[in-house]
Amino acid sequence: MRQSLTVHIPQNQDVSYSLYALGSKIAVPTLSDDQSEYIFKFTVGTPVVLFYTFQNIKRTYVVTGWQDERDGEPVTLPGVDGKLCLIASFKGYRIHLIDELPVLPTPSKNFLLL
Repeated sequence: MRQSLTVHIPQNQDVSYSLYALGSKIAVPTLSDDQSEYIFKFTVGTPVVLFYTFQNIKRTYVVTGWQDERDGEPVTLPGVDGKLCLIASFKGYRIHLIDELPVLPTPSKNFLLL
């Protein structure tokens, strides 16, 4: 069975990245007890788009929860629980092209953390 995704978006400056997650959520995001992160839970089997900024590097990953060997080698990413199935990854200029798609809100307008 495919795993659901739980994404932790940090709310402090102690981490080396910022993160924006876009996908079909199971519930309203919650703030952790220590108020250090927002916790997003996404619907099982649906793709999730993760926008990362590491210092001067931007990366975007389209992932789902990993199911089994047919999904290929599982990957892990910062701020995401469990194993992931990588569908696509983008860097640099290609991220700006994704931002311009009419079906995806741009992170600059809807970024939870920055």
